[in-house]
Amino acid sequence: ERSEFLLTTLPVTPVNAAVASPLIFPHFADGGGWTTEVILVNPGDSAMSGTVRFISANGTPTNQSTYSIPPHGAFKLATSGNGTTTNVGSVRIEPSAGGTPSGLGIFSFRKAGITVSQAGVPALPIGSAFRLYVENGSAQTGFAIANSSPNAVTVTFDLTALDGTPTGLTGSTTIPGNGQVAMFLNEIAGFGSLPRPFQGILRIQSAGISVVGLRGRTNQRGDFLITTTSPEDEPATASPAELFLAHLVAGGGYATQFILFNGNGASSTGSIRFFDQSGRPLTLPFK
Repeated sequence: ERSEFLLTTLPVTPVNAAVASPLIFPHFADGGGWTTEVILVNPGDSAMSGTVRFISANGTPTNQSTYSIPPHGAFKLATSGNGTTTNVGSVRIEPSAGGTPSGLGIFSFRKAGITVSQAGVPALPIGSAFRLYVENGSAQTGFAIANSSPNAVTVTFDLTALDGTPTGLTGSTTIPGNGQVAMFLNEIAGFGSLPRPFQGILRIQSAGISVVGLRGRTNQRGDFLITTTSPEDEPATASPAELFLAHLVAGGGYATQFILFNGNGASSTGSIRFFDQSGRPLTLPFK
């Protein structure tokens, strides 16, 4: 609405990839300027159907809708965004026929009728321990945790510095059955002495949880900008194969930040190589 270019990333699911069931989006926001879109994709050759359930932070279902997706088709559902109060929680996709679709959520924030921020939320696997890169400074790291169990769970937090040394800061929170919690790093009970600025790794541990990271900052005009960051599933086996980041941009107002960390706590070494669009080695200036 202000003719500004807004950008968010969208997760891509490989064709024929196994999709976990049920599918959980750890965070949605509706009202108070926020709206959330849920997009489901059927990558297979058979029709899919099921139910989309919106569940509040206290674990109470708030709304639901059925979906039916033809082969290779897609389904989109958007919240109304009405009201001045922001409602948050998680979204659960429960398939009934044809298997589990892949999916993503996109939540948008409008201020005074102007869309100022959008972020893509992938449907993430359920696990028991995750590591997340975090910041406490001009950029603030938050996170959303959804409890997949009907029983309440206690989530514990341990914070280490970038070199892996413990900070001594630990904390915990309780999430009700099927509930959700969303908070910033400095809001964790026990993190009152968190230095500023700070960069490190947050370990999040509990049974049957789904986690997404949120990175927010207020820009020079007072607009709140947000994007999502991906936690690393700690038990996942590290691959010796090369990693590829499909896009980088520098200059013309753009900058790219690369963050590498060990999700399983093991040491690793290697090199980072940059290429232009024609495949030639690229030399970039760094801060």
